[in-house]
Amino acid sequence: MHSRGLFFVHFLYMGVLVVALAEIGVSLTVMMQGATELSQQVQQNQDRTFLDLRLQSSREIRQALAKPLPPLEPLPPIMARLAHAGSRVVVLHPVPRRLTQKASDALASGQEWFSSSRTSAYAEFDRHAYHD
Repeated sequence: MHSRGLFFVHFLYMGVLVVALAEIGVSLTVMMQGATELSQQVQQNQDRTFLDLRLQSSREIRQALAKPLPPLEPLPPIMARLAHAGSRVVVLHPVPRRLTQKASDALASGQEWFSSSRTSAYAEFDRHAYHD
């Protein structure tokens, strides 16, 4: 009985080994087919230069732009009513202000509009000096 159990275990191990080897063989076959297809595609792509790729993409863009766009649907008529039918909207335009005589004379004479005493009150910032 003991020898019969060893015989069964031996065939079980051999069966698992055969299945594993078969899976490895199938996967290697599939990988080799994929690799040959990929190398053929790479070879075809290497025949085309960068300029050829640019020309192809520009032709595709030109073809896409040559197609006319479908016309837009017209907008539906406005059916809404005003909240206050009798009221009107008033648009205010800014009124240009006229300069006073004193201001226009100062502008024409070229005088400075600001006092030089105000500018001297501010110390000039020295970016090279040490500041806390």
